[in-house]
Amino acid sequence: MTIKELIKLIDGKALNLPKNIKKEIKSFRLNSKEVEKDDVFICINNGYLYIDDAINNGAVCIISDRDIHIKSEVCILKVTDIKDTLLKITGYIRDKYKYIPLIAITGSVGKTTTKELLDHILSSKYKVLKNDGNKNNYIGISETMFKLNNDYDVVILEVGMNHFGEIDEISKAIKPEIATITNIGTSHIGYLGSVKNILKAKMEIVNGMHNGDLVVPYLDKLLKHIKYDNINKCRDVKISNIKVTDKLNFDLKYQEDKYNISFNIPNKSYISNILVAFELSTYFVIHPKDVVERINSYEAVASRMNIIDMVDYKIIDDTYNSSYESLKGVLDYVKKIKGNKLVILGDIKELGEYSPRIHKKINKLLKNVDKDDILLVGEDTKYIDGIHFIDNDDIINYLNKINLKDYTILVKGSRLMHMEDIVNSLIK
Repeated sequence: MTIKELIKLIDGKALNLPKNIKKEIKSFRLNSKEVEKDDVFICINNGYLYIDDAINNGAVCIISDRDIHIKSEVCILKVTDIKDTLLKITGYIRDKYKYIPLIAITGSVGKTTTKELLDHILSSKYKVLKNDGNKNNYIGISETMFKLNNDYDVVILEVGMNHFGEIDEISKAIKPEIATITNIGTSHIGYLGSVKNILKAKMEIVNGMHNGDLVVPYLDKLLKHIKYDNINKCRDVKISNIKVTDKLNFDLKYQEDKYNISFNIPNKSYISNILVAFELSTYFVIHPKDVVERINSYEAVASRMNIIDMVDYKIIDDTYNSSYESLKGVLDYVKKIKGNKLVILGDIKELGEYSPRIHKKINKLLKNVDKDDILLVGEDTKYIDGIHFIDNDDIINYLNKINLKDYTILVKGSRLMHMEDIVNSLIK
């Protein structure tokens, strides 16, 4: 793409136009430190503060939604909406590499694990481009798509949302060949109002897809009833003999052959994620036996039910985020653990008016845990029976004063609660 073509694509107003507007653009960057010669630097948030750094690193063009007045021969383009600009460029790149298959993954919980697991499977045979960590909004997805080139065989994108319309605009930009919804739970119900609305918002993932397949697990009580022209409900894969020990074990039957799954995350809520990842892998000509080997060798992503063995005690670090459904899964595992257990919980956020009801339901999940072994922090955990603390530091001070020898300690809460601070203290 040339600077001239870029101006036309994003409908930008040139504040400073270089002589050579037919100059080829090398790439697009959101971080000034990563800018190289002939790159375009797009200012997001306070990115305008780093324009000089981008120019010094070789930027050929700057895009901003502010009036930028600098003495430079670098092209300066002003746009009305940075999000719209990012998605237009993402759509252009997608069209340029439309022959590379793209899988879009959304769902209430387990999106990142499904993405990472599928990457672990497909990367045994293909070169995969995926969004790192939880970069699943329009910024993270655009930043990922800026890296796409002919070297890649497949793209896997995790797509998140909080409100209606967010997945719709991303889907229309990335135009997936295959889309999947891992499950439907109560995450973001405070914004969307009902589980049915959550399903409706997740279904926006198909809006940019043309004649592609929507893959959903038949195990989900809502997804198994949805209708779509090209829907794959994974019914050719059967699950049986589920057991949770230090791993998640079950039998998987596919094309008359039975395989044993021994997944390193001992949580039944991940079965749908595994089911979807297995089904998606069947689109890419990998032998089922090899797929199962990759599933069984998968290691947990940091802070997602990551089990850490210390000298005197064990930590279950599930601090990445929280929802009622994911909490139920990890507590099902905890209740089967023998010996002393300590459960440390923070608020589940984004529940709105449903928060009291959902937090009260958690008491039933904790009925096998002594109230003195339930440590709580946050405003919404007041509906849970246990010992309540002012903040994370208050809990850390308490933990420093008690004997934790031979304990298994679960730490979980929403991202805003920063429960990882407690885990880091326990590790130290």
